[in-house]
Amino acid sequence: LYKTPLSFSGSHAFGTQEQLFQTQLNTHTNIAIQANDHPNDGDMILLNAADTHVTIAHTGDYFPSISAALAVAVSGNRILVAGNATGYTERIVIPAGVRVEGGYNPITWERHLDRFPTRLILPSGQSRLVELNTNSHIDGFVLDAGAIGTAIYAATTCNGISITNMAVSIAGTGINLTACSGSIIQNAVTANTQSIVIDQSNDLLIARNRLRSTSTTIANVSLTTSDAITFANNILFNGNVGLRSHTLDNSFIQHNIITQTETQACLFTRLNNVVFFNNVVAANDTGLVYDTSLGGDFGITHINSNYFINN
Repeated sequence: LYKTPLSFSGSHAFGTQEQLFQTQLNTHTNIAIQANDHPNDGDMILLNAADTHVTIAHTGDYFPSISAALAVAVSGNRILVAGNATGYTERIVIPAGVRVEGGYNPITWERHLDRFPTRLILPSGQSRLVELNTNSHIDGFVLDAGAIGTAIYAATTCNGISITNMAVSIAGTGINLTACSGSIIQNAVTANTQSIVIDQSNDLLIARNRLRSTSTTIANVSLTTSDAITFANNILFNGNVGLRSHTLDNSFIQHNIITQTETQACLFTRLNNVVFFNNVVAANDTGLVYDTSLGGDFGITHINSNYFINN
């Protein structure tokens, strides 16, 4: 905005010299413009930094908390959450069909997960930090669920969920899903008990995650009573057992690294048509134990082309 046309090429003038805009809604007289008395004072447009850092994309609506935005969100909405100095101390329940994304700049709304980390903290007295529903998605947060809390939870038939680009820094259990389908991709999880627990689920992709358990008494990752699970390109550190699978059908465990466990890297019982292929199993007490006493069909379970070293 300017009072006189700029001299260089490419500038644009709106209205005329006498009336800078084509339409005036109000007319005022005797308006004095204050003289410049310090730098940047005078004629200007000033946009103050927003004090609300949560918005629903393409609506223009801003909210004081993530929960306030979720309360009015409908299926198809994307909730954008900017990083701040203190984080967000609140438990959130993501409705069906809603996506929640962290890592935004609160002023420009550009996104960069490393430069604008968005931290979500479990409130005192709560046990679960994030709860998912069917076709709900969460992406790009740092989660602090405390020493015994669960960072991400879903149950009662949640299909099409997505958990991506999450950093679970503190938790009792990292991700706990029951009766779910969907994807868990490119997350970093450190948990005091189990990094991932999957039960009664199907059509689930778990890929490109870094999974660590600080427990010496329980399995780092547990896959039980599930079908059509693809567990691929993950790195598993520590835990009493690296990967515990029981009653697993028609699934693939491939291209993973499992290391530094207290006892077995892998403990398998009751597998049917499971492929264990091209994994690196290194620096564990024992590489792999397959217990056939509880049933399963060992004949159609394929353990091929893996690299076992220093177990």
